[in-house]
Amino acid sequence: MNQYLSKWRTIGMLIFLYIAILKDWQWIWGILFSIWVIENLKSQSTYLIEPIERKDTPVLYWSMVVTWTLLAIYSFSSIFI
Repeated sequence: MNQYLSKWRTIGMLIFLYIAILKDWQWIWGILFSIWVIENLKSQSTYLIEPIERKDTPVLYWSMVVTWTLLAIYSFSSIFI
C-alpha cells in the first residue's frame, strides 16, 4: 500500500482522466500534453512507441515536442470554441 501512496499524483490524474472522459472535457488533454512538453524539455528525451533522445535524433525529438505543444493548444481551444 505504501508504494501507491508515493504515486498519489499519478493515481489522482488517472481518476481525473476518468472524470474528464465521462464529462467530455477536451481541455484535460491540453494539461497532459503541456506536462509532457515540460518534462520532455527537462529530460531532453521523449517517448512514443520507443524512447527518442534529443542528442541522437534531434529532428524527430523536436518534431514530437512541437506536436505535443500543438496538441495542447488544440485541446485548450475547446474551452473557447
